[in-house]
Parts: sequence; structure tokens; C-alpha cells
Amino acid sequence: MSASQRPLFIVGCDRSGTTLLRLMITNNPQFHILHETGFLHILKDRSDVYGSFTAPRERWYFIRDLQTHRATSETYSFSAFGLTEQEAETALAKAAPVDFTGAAGVLFEASALKRGATRWGDKTPHYVLHVSWLAESYPDAQFLHIVRDGRDVASSIRRAGWEKSLRSAAQTWRTRAGGGHEAGSSLSEKRYR
Repeated sequence: MSASQRPLFIVGCDRSGTTLLRLMITNNPQFHILHETGFLHILKDRSDVYGSFTAPRERWYFIRDLQTHRATSETYSFSAFGLTEQEAETALAKAAPVDFTGAAGVLFEASALKRGATRWGDKTPHYVLHVSWLAESYPDAQFLHIVRDGRDVASSIRRAGWEKSLRSAAQTWRTRAGGGHEAGSSLSEKRYR
């Protein structure tokens, strides 16, 4: 099985336990789940710049964008892959011509293969709001949507200082839990849990 098959996306509201779930799954050497790359739904809008990834400049733009896109307040998207620029360039050149989602999958796969894993994934909680697009872009993808009690999540979000009030923290949970469930309900049980 190729690492490009059946990607796994761990989604949910922040402070719901997505990190713990990622750590548990990555104890299985078959899985390589990256920690919060956060670029898929944003950089897809630059597909015209990347073209088919056949020209070196197209690949360079993509790699540069990943190097400068903040995944979290402390990390950039490219660093999550654990690849050198040359490894990324080589993988993209070998796969070309490919579209944006295919190119992203190539980097996820290269990262997984580098670690001996046969499946790749991404743990980016806010992808819960992009389940429909991800499901369409990666037809074999599976989604694990973790839902923790909203009262606990809202309290944790408030304590972390990410929202100013308990009410706004609760609304964040409601939006993400509801949005993920709504998108996931259109997928089969084999794809969304």
C-alpha cells in the first residue's frame, strides 16, 4: 500500500483532545500524522501560481509558500513535513504533472515514507470546517472528528486566552462541532467517525 492512499485527518475544536488522539495513533508505525500543517484550505487558492508543478519555479513557489505560511503561532507549515528543500523538490518533480492537492499529497507521502509509514495524515483541528472540501479533494480520506464536552472545551479555550469570554468560546465549539458533524454526515461511516 502506498502512503498516498487513505489519508487520515484528525479534526475537531481546539482543546478537544486532537493532540492526544494523534499521539495514540502515531504509536502505530503504519501511521505518520503530521501536527498542524494548516495550509491546505488556504494555499489551494494559489493553484494558478503553482500550475502543474512541472516547472522548477512552480515547485519553488509552493515550497516557499509552505516555508512562510504559519501553521501555528510557533511553526511554519513546511517544517511539519521534516523534509529538506531538496527532498521536497525531488518528490514534487517526480510526481509532476500534478494539481495542488496531488502535490500536497506527494509531500505528505514523502514525509511518511521517510519514516517508514504506509499511511499519512494531518492533525489540524480547524480543518473540521473544511471536511467537505477535503473529502472531495482526497476521495479516499478518512476523518476522525473528536468531540469533547462543549463546557470543558469552552472553559479550556477561555483559560488559554484564545477567546475573551466563555460565551464566545462556547460559540467557537458550537460552530466547529456542528460544522464538522454536518459535513461528516454526508460521508459514509467508513470515511467519517
